[in-house]
Amino acid sequence: MLYRYFNTNKVRDSIISIRRFLKVNRKFPPAYALLSNIYSEYFNNYKAAILLNEEGYKYLPHEASIINNLTYSYLMNDEIDKAEEMLKNAKDTENNIFLNATRGLFNIKRGNIEEGRRLYNLAAQLARDEILYDLVLQKKYLELGRYYLNYGENKKAKSNIDKVFAIARGKDTIFTIHAKELREKIK
Repeated sequence: MLYRYFNTNKVRDSIISIRRFLKVNRKFPPAYALLSNIYSEYFNNYKAAILLNEEGYKYLPHEASIINNLTYSYLMNDEIDKAEEMLKNAKDTENNIFLNATRGLFNIKRGNIEEGRRLYNLAAQLARDEILYDLVLQKKYLELGRYYLNYGENKKAKSNIDKVFAIARGKDTIFTIHAKELREKIK
């Protein structure tokens, strides 16, 4: 999805600009959120996202977006215990789309598939527009596909990955890009 907002040749310039901004204003959650999204979804560099969000957490320890992005980065970097500790700091998660989705991911990573699905579905229901709704569901099926692939359940993995493409309806998103990579790993 980010490719729609960033010229690929300018992404690194965007990172530099955001980092400069954060040196001046360390308490601006949208800057952390945008840069975290670039690191994690565009580059799959979860370690950089972790360092960024840990920095943001020092300045904004109660900010839901920082807590969410740090938890998400830990999960994607397979630091499940750290993610669990960070989730304990999240307040008022019931109506937060992103925290519910991240809690869904946490449950999938822990093998609690039904609770993971339920939380992703709740997050999708909370989405206020179709694009976000679709992205939440794409992420759910992507992570289910990844889970099943990791456990050698290729048929279930393929079924879930196919759902990512069905929801995208022929549009490229960051999640269809990741789904294509996963699909190539299925035997």
